[in-house]
Amino acid sequence: MATYVTRRGKHYHFILSIPSDLRELYGKRRVQVTLNTTSQTVAEYQAILLRDDLLEEFAKRRKELRKQDPFRDERIFRLLYGTKHHPDKHLASTLTEQFIEEHRCNWADKTLLNYRQSLRYLTDFLDHTPVDQITRRQCSAFKDLLIKIPRNRSNKEARLPLHQMVKQTAGRDPISSKRVNMLLDCASVFLKWSVINGYTKQNPMEGVKAIIPRRNSSANRQARRPWKAAELDLLFSSPLYKGCSSQRRRSTPGEMIIKDSLYWLPILALYTGARAEELCQLYRSDLKQSGGIYYLDIKETESNSGDLIQRLKNNSSQRKVPLHDLIVQLGFVTWVEEHHHPMLFAIAAAGADGKWSSAFSRTFGRYKRSIGITDAGVVFHSFRHNVLDFFKQSGANQSMVRQLAGHSEQSLSLGTYGQEYDLNAIHTLVDKLHYNIELELI
Repeated sequence: MATYVTRRGKHYHFILSIPSDLRELYGKRRVQVTLNTTSQTVAEYQAILLRDDLLEEFAKRRKELRKQDPFRDERIFRLLYGTKHHPDKHLASTLTEQFIEEHRCNWADKTLLNYRQSLRYLTDFLDHTPVDQITRRQCSAFKDLLIKIPRNRSNKEARLPLHQMVKQTAGRDPISSKRVNMLLDCASVFLKWSVINGYTKQNPMEGVKAIIPRRNSSANRQARRPWKAAELDLLFSSPLYKGCSSQRRRSTPGEMIIKDSLYWLPILALYTGARAEELCQLYRSDLKQSGGIYYLDIKETESNSGDLIQRLKNNSSQRKVPLHDLIVQLGFVTWVEEHHHPMLFAIAAAGADGKWSSAFSRTFGRYKRSIGITDAGVVFHSFRHNVLDFFKQSGANQSMVRQLAGHSEQSLSLGTYGQEYDLNAIHTLVDKLHYNIELELI
């Protein structure tokens, strides 16, 4: 009797195991059906027909699955030509560095970091696929892998190839859809460049996007806002400004007031409106004096090799920002003169994202939460919102405010022909800033 025919009681049954590679597709391990006959001969004849039909079905499904494999064409190419590399050498892995070198002069450090990460993932995924053989199906499969990248990953995990990282971190909270789309956009720009330079005829990544859930859309996401008066009072009456127990326990009340970057930067931001990166990248020599007015010289500078070591968001961000009299009274100038680090806030190096403010931003965020300010809409950049909101509510000259904040002039005539306000005028504007907080003067 055939192995796929069995007798149970008086009747015969047909049982055939589903191949292991197809079980997930069908959702079961075997096919089992009664043949409704007590005759072994009839049962075996019916079973042969059923077996042939099922084997044909299995072969059909396998063929469909092979066609869905994004690397099928590349494997066939290797089998036919017996080589690992395509003879035209237009591989993503060999073109990405050329692409980056052409564009890096126009990219900020964070942008460069994003492109490097995206294109590393892309080349990991594509292996040795030539750019002119990349398919839409591969791009869709690439998107599906990016969606599974864990939100929080160790440095060791981050260095793993994309497939291996996703496999080892399965089940963890993934990165946001917005982040996935940013990585896809970087890959799409690279492939568009490949089209322009004649390496391929089309950009298969165009239009490939992760769906952003409506609950996480920008319209519903909590926006940054100015600090409320109660929050400012909580921050500036906390142990950081009234006395902490030690350098390591800044949020625990004590007798020590440690004047360092964590102490000074919130004060400077609240009374200048400067961005965190603009402040953190300053050198001691960028604190200057003119006509009895101390000011911060916010500008871009280059190293001897031509690399930018101080960056600005845009051209209008270059400016001179006078110090509020309160900051001088608090002893900021004396503090700067007494420490000898070349950087104004003794920041040793930029972070992995190329930003001088990276480490400070994390430290400030932890401190803010430790004293009970947990609203995600209140961040260091919110101090800038406070400055701009104060001047808006007080009816200040908005052209002067834009110069102080490093915003471009909205009026075409003023932006083209108007002269900058002098330092005295901007200092008078800055000194109007007032908040209901108490800080201990020296």
